[in-house]
Amino acid sequence: MLEFTLALLVLIPMLMGVFDLGRAVFASSVVAAAAQEAARYGIVHRSDVNGMEAAARSRAVGLSPSQMTVAVSFPDSTRVEVAVSYTFTALTPLIGDLLGEEGQLTLSSTACMNN
Repeated sequence: MLEFTLALLVLIPMLMGVFDLGRAVFASSVVAAAAQEAARYGIVHRSDVNGMEAAARSRAVGLSPSQMTVAVSFPDSTRVEVAVSYTFTALTPLIGDLLGEEGQLTLSSTACMNN
């Protein structure tokens, strides 16, 4: 019983860390997909900036829209660039302490497409 308790003291924080790491990888992947989706929309509908932002937010399934920012820019007449950033908050207190800033990490991705 004592050995089991000691093993759990190590195993549970490790499993919680793996859980938070998986959530962070998922969020990073969704942020990248949202930027790409908005850029794809932007090359077809160049003047619809609100539509590009809506396309990015609609692709971000599983993420809180209030923690996401979408920035659209036009570097030249043939390109559309979309930058999406998301504030990820760790659920595990130990991982949150490692991240600092109240357990928050900013994930960002930029997609640029030519017309």
